[in-house]
Amino acid sequence: MLLLHRNVKDRASMIGVWLPAVLWTAIIALESTFGSAANTGPLLQQLLLWLFGEGEPAQFDTLHYALRKAGHFAGYGILGALWFRAIAWTMGTRSVIWCAGLAIAGTFLIASLDEWHQSFSPARTGSVQDVALDMSGALTLVLLAMMWVARRRNKAAAYK
Repeated sequence: MLLLHRNVKDRASMIGVWLPAVLWTAIIALESTFGSAANTGPLLQQLLLWLFGEGEPAQFDTLHYALRKAGHFAGYGILGALWFRAIAWTMGTRSVIWCAGLAIAGTFLIASLDEWHQSFSPARTGSVQDVALDMSGALTLVLLAMMWVARRRNKAAAYK
């Protein structure tokens, strides 16, 4: 496998950096197939019943909706950060903005394909709003990762 920045000294390091991004992408693809509200609702309802007892159906519907949308934000935020990490490791952190751009573009492609895939399922609906929510999560976590890289660089420069 060709690496743009690093010498291929340690394949385990390469696998250790890329495997989480690939696995998280696979988890999102799997969730896209089986993660409909009809599937997650009963599980969450049973969990809440066990934790808190009976509740109002309207409250449950609101909570279920909010948790599903939070899942979009967090899931794609993690995806963006994992892709950023893998790309930055491969390219080197000299081009952090370029790495972030590639991670965001890849996340956008996956989010768009996910929603397009869902539009073919009778139990799911594809939504442009969900892609926007996915991208807001990815942008947030990728920006945080960029700030972390910049902070590490500044600390390293201070010790030279």
